Amino acid sequence: MSGHIGGESARRFHDSLAESYHLLYPDWDAAITDQGRALDRFQLLPTAEGSLSVRTRRATYWAITRSQLAELISAGGFTHLRWHEPHDSGFLQPILTARAE
Repeated sequence: MSGHIGGESARRFHDSLAESYHLLYPDWDAAITDQGRALDRFQLLPTAEGSLSVRTRRATYWAITRSQLAELISAGGFTHLRWHEPHDSGFLQPILTARAE
């Protein structure tokens, strides 16, 4: 077994954990804040003078289930929600498309 989880099996795996997140992370908000801090990214960019400049990027995120995301998107007025799986789209993560009506 390669240890790789992809496509439908990855979705099932993550969705199966969703109801137990409170067991994995007793203080969910604090855990997500800590993980968000770990997402700092530094880029070294060449300047016109031949030196390097440093650019910092930061992102914060939290995990939600597909059903939670679909509910939020629908509540925002979108319709025709459709999930595109990695094996169909070629992207690493599933993609959700919807129409603004």
